[in-house]
Amino acid sequence: MKLFYSLAMLFVLTGPFKTYSQIVVYDIIIARQTVGSVKVHQIDSTGEHSKLRIDAAVSIPFYSGSLQSENQFSNGLLKSSTTDYMVNGKKKERTFTTKVGSGSYNVDYYGSGKTYDERKNIAQDISKTIVGLYYLEPVNLKAVYSEKYGQMCQIVNLGENRYAVTMPGGKKNIYIYDGGKCKEVAVELGGFKLRIVRREMATAMAKK
Repeated sequence: MKLFYSLAMLFVLTGPFKTYSQIVVYDIIIARQTVGSVKVHQIDSTGEHSKLRIDAAVSIPFYSGSLQSENQFSNGLLKSSTTDYMVNGKKKERTFTTKVGSGSYNVDYYGSGKTYDERKNIAQDISKTIVGLYYLEPVNLKAVYSEKYGQMCQIVNLGENRYAVTMPGGKKNIYIYDGGKCKEVAVELGGFKLRIVRREMATAMAKK
């Protein structure tokens, strides 16, 4: 379960979904074994509105999980975000963020955790999300919004196109870029290392 909590955090905004979209695939690797994938949807953006989406799935002995995160933007600001997390085929959690006014968002949590089934408010504009880190290198960014946890996370430039994102609880995820594109995300989980690695030549046309 901790594995997918971290995947939920990993996280150029894309445009409205059309009949077809490009998909960039990342392999989820633990101890040199591929245990799942992250699919990042690349959709042409038009007009003032845009959309971003990732689908992730992982399977290890006695556990399978999936995560879907979809963000909608208007005029460069987050309009709404929905993140669903499922365990062994059953919905475990949902986080829904919606813009309710200028510089104001409501964040609603649903699930079995102690901090869920409640609402909180964020009093600032949101223009970048953790999922967006798959699309664009966070040059000059100091913080990014976590769609799952409903709060801002600090970003530190480590040099050589590497960035540390401090997640709730203090853990750091390392994002690595090549030519402005995310090529790998490194996460440490309870003493072992998880890598999410961009699959070379993995872009394909996928029918929605």
